Amino acid sequence: MAQLTFEYSVVDDAMDSSDRSISAAIQVFDAPAKADCAEVRFSRSGDRIMIFSRRDSVVFVVSLPQLEVMFQKEVPDSYTADLSPSGRFLASSSRSNLFIDEVDGGRELAASPDHHAETINDLRFSPDERWVYTASNDRRIKRWEYRSPAVPELVGVQPGDMPKFLSISHDGTTLLSSGRGQQVWLWHLGARQKLFSVMPSPDGFYRTYLSADDSTLIGLDRQAQVQWVRFRHPKDF
Repeated sequence: MAQLTFEYSVVDDAMDSSDRSISAAIQVFDAPAKADCAEVRFSRSGDRIMIFSRRDSVVFVVSLPQLEVMFQKEVPDSYTADLSPSGRFLASSSRSNLFIDEVDGGRELAASPDHHAETINDLRFSPDERWVYTASNDRRIKRWEYRSPAVPELVGVQPGDMPKFLSISHDGTTLLSSGRGQQVWLWHLGARQKLFSVMPSPDGFYRTYLSADDSTLIGLDRQAQVQWVRFRHPKDF
């Protein structure tokens, strides 16, 4: 069973001082999954957390600090999931298909069958929750206005390799995509235009992340080395 630790706990007065300080720092939560937790995402306010287990094909949302499971869904053939900034919506995939669920009430809000021609590798809500962005083995990056009848829009085609990971700036104007190729690409979302590459790596990346203030992109490359690049004007994103 997977376990997570949090900064909430009840201190037992019978413990000695060193044990009590450790107990006060953590609380163990037994997640309803048997194996890995491939993705962990928090809502913007920190009152909800999404936990996705690829091996168990399950995603669930837990309330904090109560640590109660409030939503759970089987997600067969899924590589990724995401929790919206408000914690109200959850996006998940099954191969090339995309689904949006309401966390409160647990109903499916929208579905996009055959959203891509091949498997979806990553997906992200926009900061305003208007769009869901997806990256696929078909090398395409798309966005979908899931609460409208609009069809998915093409943002662009990743040059040279398959996009595996997406990051979006907090104002929703810039997207960064990376994969097994040698470049991380920066896209302007308003124009749906690829701008330029950043942080080259000869062997590509296992994972990339954008910092909370949009100032730094950090990645673990396929040689197990950590790389990062600082943006001169992160507020210009």
